[in-house]
Amino acid sequence: VESTMVYAFALGLGVTAEGVERREEASTLARLGCREFQGYFFARPMNLAALTKLLGDQQDLLAV
Repeated sequence: VESTMVYAFALGLGVTAEGVERREEASTLARLGCREFQGYFFARPMNLAALTKLLGDQQDLLAV
């Protein structure tokens, strides 16, 4: 994973980590320079009503 991220960054590309399920994974990826994440650690799949509630409850949400 690290070498793939280094290669992507060298090409000027961003990296989105998908399938992050544990805090340790998110921490390691962040330490390696990843700034975008997706996975069950952050939220399970949800319908529009649940997403709207989640967004309404978040004061410091930067992106979804």
